[in-house]
Amino acid sequence: MRCLRPVLMALAVACAAPAVARADEVGSATAERLLHQVDIDLGNAESNIKRLEDEVANPITESRFYTLEKRLVDARVYYELKYYGNAAVLFMDATRMPGFRELREAPQVLYQLAMSLYRLKIHLTARETLEQVLAMPSAGDMYQKALGLMIEIGLDHRRALGLKAAVERAERLPGRSGDLQYSYGKGLYRLGRSLEALTAFSLVQARSKSYAGAQYYIGVVATERKQFADAIAAFSRIVALPDERMKTKRDKRIRELAQLALGRLYLEQKQDAKAVDVYQEIDRNSPNFHIALYEMSWAYIHRKQLDKALNALEILLLTCEEEQLATKANVLRGRLNILLEQGDLAIETYNDIVQKFAPLRDELDRFAQKPGNLAGYFAWLLRRREDNFQVGAVLSERASKWIETDEQLKDVVNVFDDMSYARRDVKETEGMVAELEHALTGQNLIEIFPQLKAAWTRIIVQENGLIGLSKLNLDAQGQLAVSRMSPSEKGVYDVLVSSRRRPEEEFERMPKTVGEFEERLRRVNRRFGDLRRDVFLVENELKQVRDQLQAMEKWIYEARYSEKGKKLDKDQEQKLLDELEREKAELRKSYEELTKVKERITAENTRVGAGDFVASDESSLKKRLIEQHRKEAELLEAPLARLAGDDRRFADALRNQSRRLTGNIERLQRLLSRLQTAASARVADYKRQVDSEKQLIAGYRREVDGFQKSSDQFARDIGVPLFQVAHKRLSEVVLEADLGLVDVAWKRKRVESDKISELQKERTEQLQQLEETLQKLIKD
Repeated sequence: MRCLRPVLMALAVACAAPAVARADEVGSATAERLLHQVDIDLGNAESNIKRLEDEVANPITESRFYTLEKRLVDARVYYELKYYGNAAVLFMDATRMPGFRELREAPQVLYQLAMSLYRLKIHLTARETLEQVLAMPSAGDMYQKALGLMIEIGLDHRRALGLKAAVERAERLPGRSGDLQYSYGKGLYRLGRSLEALTAFSLVQARSKSYAGAQYYIGVVATERKQFADAIAAFSRIVALPDERMKTKRDKRIRELAQLALGRLYLEQKQDAKAVDVYQEIDRNSPNFHIALYEMSWAYIHRKQLDKALNALEILLLTCEEEQLATKANVLRGRLNILLEQGDLAIETYNDIVQKFAPLRDELDRFAQKPGNLAGYFAWLLRRREDNFQVGAVLSERASKWIETDEQLKDVVNVFDDMSYARRDVKETEGMVAELEHALTGQNLIEIFPQLKAAWTRIIVQENGLIGLSKLNLDAQGQLAVSRMSPSEKGVYDVLVSSRRRPEEEFERMPKTVGEFEERLRRVNRRFGDLRRDVFLVENELKQVRDQLQAMEKWIYEARYSEKGKKLDKDQEQKLLDELEREKAELRKSYEELTKVKERITAENTRVGAGDFVASDESSLKKRLIEQHRKEAELLEAPLARLAGDDRRFADALRNQSRRLTGNIERLQRLLSRLQTAASARVADYKRQVDSEKQLIAGYRREVDGFQKSSDQFARDIGVPLFQVAHKRLSEVVLEADLGLVDVAWKRKRVESDKISELQKERTEQLQQLEETLQKLIKD
């Protein structure tokens, strides 16, 4: 008992945190009570381990944590919020889960998945999903909705993907709903079957929510066929619909388009008063308000109400931001100023046109003169949506906007924009897949699965606690055994104890509770957050540089026509522009490097968490400690066997506790292995899904890469000629302003000349009268 008491006191104090006993109780506690308390601590640990074993008994069956129903609920929430990317991921995951096909709402889920993909412009996968709905015997009402969406995909796709086949399917279907009938009519119209489309639209009932859209197409077809009375009747039916029927943005837009169409038809029919009335009904907050003002000014001109026309244009120019429309309005205002003999205002208007648009004309002149630039413009259009920083533009921002809003060219630009968005979507999807693959090949696979991660953390906490108890247990055994050691045994023992001191110091710095693990992860993530913030600040600084370069470019182009400041000749202008291009190139390089840094930060951040390289290093350290504990325990067996009486009894108790500790640590190791196996199995399933998606993405990549060839020919045959027409039109605007200034000056010269002539005539008459008076006086 001489050496036993201090040993048990040390053990009790060291175990004070997890145990009930405290250091101040040791003086009154018996040795048996202390050993019993350690048994309680071990028993608690074993109970926790048993619960962990039950929890991860079948971790691969993750549906116990995240059911099919929960996936669908979450997906529908995203769908209703119009977060179609998130919705598509969850819907797609749900459709692959066991039991999905047996759900009554399976057709609706597939339709919502297809709609999400359609909103994301992933047309091919959306069509494949809709084909599944059309093939389901239980589709019911969803059949017509799926078929209607398939037609809409064909209408949106630049090559009318599957449109003809979808229209033929609808044609064979009796009892079409109002929505499908409307889509069917649009499909017929797109395919050039306008008379059949007219019949289809006329069958959409007034109570259908697609009625307004169908009437609009009836008006369009009637207008094309020069049946203006029928067209006016169709557009009027839309305008007459009560407000409660026209609440959605889509319905309001259709009504405004119908009002514009009515105004134009009335102008065509010389019913200018009716045209003005219709235009005035368009809301001033509408995107069509400025168009209505411009067209209304022509109705006033037809009625010889030039002052009212001028007022309408003044209102337009105060708020209009569209360069093309503002250009036309400015030119018309100048003409009205001349007609109303407002010479000063006419000069002001034409000078404003020259100052605004001559720099734009000069930029396009310079751009069009270089071989290959026009083709380069359309090549840039094809890739510009991939350029988030927008530093690769071949034209200034203002020049790009002016060209893109040209009435003839904007449809071509829209085609290229659609292709550019498709390229961007494919690129972003490829990036997401690469990021996911990176995460699926890291050390911290368990971090991907929240339930497995939670179990892993509790296992590590229990393991760390047991290793701590093992160290105390060995210290207690050593103090008991040291008096029975031979000199050689004592020498080896001292070396073993010394060799584990440093690893134990490192072990003491490891997290010991769930809270400490979470705090360490938060601390690391905060560091990554700091890095992201620094990158964000640098990116903002680069954007400021970009904005400054764009402002300098704008100043260079406008300096020649400015009434104030330094005037630049062409050589100075070109020198500054060349320097700007060099700065833009450097800015692009800087942004590309910053993008790589952002990607690296994201990639490295995904490596952090349960099972990461830090946890791996800690696991290796603990394995070394456990191995050292084993060797030390083997060395202590012989000296402890030499003890007798109570010392021997307590030594046996300590060795029994040591075996229990070792056994429980092994149980935890097996649990960790099972978690890793579960994670690997789930990851393998994900990898199969990713590989499947990669094949689809590869198909999309081939499709968008094919854009290059078709877009080159499209740009060459259609885009470039229309660009040249738009360029010429801008030059004509500036020329008209110059001529307007000349016209005003000429009129003023004529007025002054007429005044001089009148004065000369009056002077001649006065002289003649004076001569006559003088002659009369001489005679007298």
